[in-house]
Amino acid sequence: MNTKRGLRTCLALLVALHTLPAACAAGPGQFSAFSSGEGSVAISGDGVDHLRFGVAVWGPNWAWTGIEGKTRSEAGAAVGALTARPGGAPLRLEFRAARIAPGTLQLSYELQAERDADLTLFVVELLPGEPFKGRDAIFEFEGKEMAVKSPFGLRAIGQQISQLRLTDAGGRQTRVRFQPPCEITADGAARLVLAKDRLKAGAPRRLTVSVELPAPTDWYPSVAEIPAEPGLEAWYPWRSAGPGADSLFSLADWLEKPAGKHGRIRRKDDRLECQGRPVKLWGLNLCYSACAPEKGLAEKRAAFYPHYGINAVRLHKFADGAGWDGIQSKPSAAEYDPAGLERMDYQVAKFKEAGIYVKLSAHFGAIKMGPADRRDVPFLEEFGAFGERKDRISAPHSAFFY
Repeated sequence: MNTKRGLRTCLALLVALHTLPAACAAGPGQFSAFSSGEGSVAISGDGVDHLRFGVAVWGPNWAWTGIEGKTRSEAGAAVGALTARPGGAPLRLEFRAARIAPGTLQLSYELQAERDADLTLFVVELLPGEPFKGRDAIFEFEGKEMAVKSPFGLRAIGQQISQLRLTDAGGRQTRVRFQPPCEITADGAARLVLAKDRLKAGAPRRLTVSVELPAPTDWYPSVAEIPAEPGLEAWYPWRSAGPGADSLFSLADWLEKPAGKHGRIRRKDDRLECQGRPVKLWGLNLCYSACAPEKGLAEKRAAFYPHYGINAVRLHKFADGAGWDGIQSKPSAAEYDPAGLERMDYQVAKFKEAGIYVKLSAHFGAIKMGPADRRDVPFLEEFGAFGERKDRISAPHSAFFY
């Protein structure tokens, strides 16, 4: 290892050690938990993530929907109201999290709609941490049990699930109880379904989640209440002057340039390989028209990303429409805007020069047809109609292909 790389490795280790949050600095057998203020709860023990909870919502056709609002600390609990608008219909989620016994947390959710709302899913996400990786999680429902390895992958788990048992390598057990019993699916994390397809006004959905941990737990209803890191008064702010090739922190010279000089990265069984050797990717995602930036921004990205070791970028949903939605032409899903295509091509070229691999993910499965596509799909208006403010028609995933 050369001197520069050795220094960087030591610096990285020091930074990692000194930036562990106080909420994770639990002693042996002791747990810590806190709410971030956005309807999420993180539980850690022995210095690693134990369990994380969050909320997520998708509108019709899996349209991503943001959740707004903050929780606050009130009488030892994290409480607050969060809002989301899948398809434009307002939903309100009342959230409360508290410690009800030394080793037990209780999370309560109540979801309601102001008017009937169409959506795909509104869920509470439960993500087991490192102590449970590769180990069986036991879901209990209607007197039966089902074992699923963590992380859970993409799957349906079951209906009327009343509890989940997680056991770490030391035999310590964590129980998560659901009242009332609920439907659970998974996509990496377990998704506790609060609502799906349609939520009617005046018909709130409620769920209480009780987390029974194997040891007493410190509870912080807000980030502001987490104790300061010991010795924090001796810290000082680090003000970066921006990425520089000669910086000890830069990882740019770890990337082989250009990307693909030895051929494509290929999948073999459960791993990725290049030239028959395993390869590791540290990547991020760009979506919609952000996949085709102006040339100046493309160059800045190609200089900035390698500084932090990023060697892979997924260009996602650039074929979801025109304008903000991507680089398609306005009238057709089968034709691209030449200027947008040129910009995206330039971005890919700059990434390649910098040693960054690119994965193309054109759309999210729900093709949105324009008026010019009637020539190839004459039945497309059976799925909807073009109007003054609607220049595209979409259908359930892959329907137009069939």
